Amino acid sequence: MLFRRDGAPLEKTADRPVTESGKKIPVEGTWTVKFQPGRRAPDSVQWDRLIDWATSDVEGMKYFSGTATYSIQLKMPAHAQADHWLDLGEVREVAEVSVDGEQLGTAWTYPVRVRIPARLLTSGTHDLEVRVTNVWNNRLVGDKFLDETDRITRTNMQHVQNKNTPLIPSGLLGPITLRPAPKASQGAILP
Repeated sequence: MLFRRDGAPLEKTADRPVTESGKKIPVEGTWTVKFQPGRRAPDSVQWDRLIDWATSDVEGMKYFSGTATYSIQLKMPAHAQADHWLDLGEVREVAEVSVDGEQLGTAWTYPVRVRIPARLLTSGTHDLEVRVTNVWNNRLVGDKFLDETDRITRTNMQHVQNKNTPLIPSGLLGPITLRPAPKASQGAILP
């Protein structure tokens, strides 16, 4: 947590400072997204841009609640000399990140990011995987359009959602960037 000199916490946690030479590298390309089976979503899709599942025309994605795994080839132009932050932008709701199979952590609060050690960022391509889990609101709404025997969820809270309940944004929304992490990033004193 960051504090002002008078000791009062900031109203919103600020981004930690980045070195002057710390250029953001956008993570772009084709994402493969695999949805948790048994939830009426497609097994796998490919996207050239990240989308909110709740805006999809595919009902299985629109009403999906559970975990989906995003994967992409992350290209590093040169060997990293320092650790980097992988900033996920907006995530709805929780993201677990790994690079080349090594778990790097779970992120769910602003700023939604994880630290990638320099040793994992050699030049060339790396397998980036982000497992995103959302809340079950959208599935509860989608189940209202199905016969009781075809529904995915079972709850005694059937009166909370109906067919008109607004859907909640879901998934990995980005933008996703990679940038050098300063060495002294464990905390800071702000003016």
